[in-house]
Amino acid sequence: MSRKLHHFLFAIFVLIFAVAAPLLLLYTSGYRYDFKKRKIVKTGNILIDSLPNGATIYLNGEVQKPRFHLSIFPYKEILGWQKLGGTTPAIITNLTPNEYLIEVKRPNYQTWTKKLSVHGGLTTFAKKVLLFLENPRIEKIISGKINLAEPAPDRENLAYTIPGRVKILNLKNLESKTVANLTSPITYLEWSPDSKKILAAVSEDYLILDATKTSYLLSLKKLLGFKPKEVHWAKQNNNLIFVLYENWLYQVDLTSLTFNPVFNFNYFSTGQITDWQIEQNQINYIKLKGNKAYLETNELADYQTKPFSLEIPHSSNYHFLKTKPQQKQIITLLDKENEKLLLIEEEILLNTEAKDAVWRINELFYYNNFELWHAALVKKEGKELSIEKEIINRFSQPLTLAFWHPKGDYIIFSKNSQVLAIELDGRDRRNMAELVTAEEINKVIIDRKGKCLYLAGIIGEEEGLFKVEIQ
Repeated sequence: MSRKLHHFLFAIFVLIFAVAAPLLLLYTSGYRYDFKKRKIVKTGNILIDSLPNGATIYLNGEVQKPRFHLSIFPYKEILGWQKLGGTTPAIITNLTPNEYLIEVKRPNYQTWTKKLSVHGGLTTFAKKVLLFLENPRIEKIISGKINLAEPAPDRENLAYTIPGRVKILNLKNLESKTVANLTSPITYLEWSPDSKKILAAVSEDYLILDATKTSYLLSLKKLLGFKPKEVHWAKQNNNLIFVLYENWLYQVDLTSLTFNPVFNFNYFSTGQITDWQIEQNQINYIKLKGNKAYLETNELADYQTKPFSLEIPHSSNYHFLKTKPQQKQIITLLDKENEKLLLIEEEILLNTEAKDAVWRINELFYYNNFELWHAALVKKEGKELSIEKEIINRFSQPLTLAFWHPKGDYIIFSKNSQVLAIELDGRDRRNMAELVTAEEINKVIIDRKGKCLYLAGIIGEEEGLFKVEIQ
């Protein structure tokens, strides 16, 4: 080879390297040529996770085949391994900035579809996508009319009533047992915080039932010597209950079988008490004075400090919401007479139409007859606590019940003869799945894994309690 040819080939190699090296560096750094925009752009990613996983991902109608890579360290904790494309959970990489139609499909499940935007250098997330069965498996586990049904806090058992009996259904093996035979109608059930005892209201008495045995432990009327007006468990103590009688609140110790007055509602001012709530050593209560209503707050057994008092819109049927936000200073009231929801922190932060509401950490949903809403407590630096809300959906038929799905940002709700699930993710469109149709829906609860519903009502002209497998 002549010296002249040698220099020529070396120059060609240097030129190729000079051109290829930057292109290769750009390529490995996630840059691609966008033919539509006719320029080089920084690519982005889409990360998709579903429950159940193993669902196939389609991008603009094309199935994403699996590829494996060893250097996607930021996603290891999220995915458990570094998997590119294929089935969920997975990440689709090197996408030019644009809007993409994503479909998540699994045999026998309803398809999840959404248009998602990809931005250069960023990852777009679609986490906890819930897939629901197209044809849920329905099994009748109890025949006949179910009057009351309350799940235990640990979601392992369900207390329910049929005429003359309080029974418990084990949600794991679906075995049922009677814990009390009673002659009087049962009007209320409430579990203890540890899911081992049940408070049952019967006629003019409240009974404490042992969920592990077949007889009741205690008659409060016999212990107290008077008829309790209203009774609730202490939130953090399984052996304490609080009893309202006339103007006094009593604390009952179920271990020593003793009781003591702990608060006089009318010590500072007289009025009718319609509901009360205890949070640690603080008591909140609703007091009616003539045609006015007040929210009052004080410490238990504190007769030195005048209670905080706030006038609220008049109603004779206020109730404190059972669920609470993590932001404990927020008090949530439901006006069942006028179907209103009030959020209060020294003043009314929100007063809106609602039939019911449920908190989860610092966010809640609420619904009226035809609308489902989401709200969140937001505290920005240097600013006071505020509420950000958005409508989830409007419906043409009245909503009758709703609750959070335990495994994702979804709400289970019923309207007319249907039970449905809707996602909170408002990008593009909210996916909504039909779960089950029934002729009559009286009560619906969900197990702690979110895989099964338990519906009390009528399905296919049969009445009873049904297990509906939705995932």
